[in-house]
Amino acid sequence: MHRVTRHAITIRAFRMLHPDAGFWIAHQLSRKLADNTRDRAVLDRAERAQGQYAERLLARRPDLELVILAHTHRPALAQLPNGRAYLNPGAFLDDGRYAVVTKNNVELKAFH
Repeated sequence: MHRVTRHAITIRAFRMLHPDAGFWIAHQLSRKLADNTRDRAVLDRAERAQGQYAERLLARRPDLELVILAHTHRPALAQLPNGRAYLNPGAFLDDGRYAVVTKNNVELKAFH
C-alpha cells in the first residue's frame, strides 16, 4: 500500500482534489485498511522503521530540529546530536500519554 500512496502520480492526483474530498477518501481507506494486528513482531518492526525514518529525515534535513510521528502509537523520545529529536507521543487513549514541546525541551508525559 505504501508504494501506491507514496508514488509521485498518486501524490499529484491527490493534491488536485479538494481537501474535503481528500479527507473523505483518506477516512474511507483508513477504515478499510486499518492494521488491527496485535502481532508484537509486526508492531516492533513498525516502531523501529518509524524511528529509523525519523533519524534519516533529520540527517538529510539540517533545517529540522524535531520530527514528530505518531502512527505506531508507541511512545518514544530519541535525543539526537545538536539538540535535535524524534518524538512519538504515543496514544492519549493508552494510559493518557502526551508530549510537551517547548523551545528548549521535549518531554513525554502521562496522566495518572
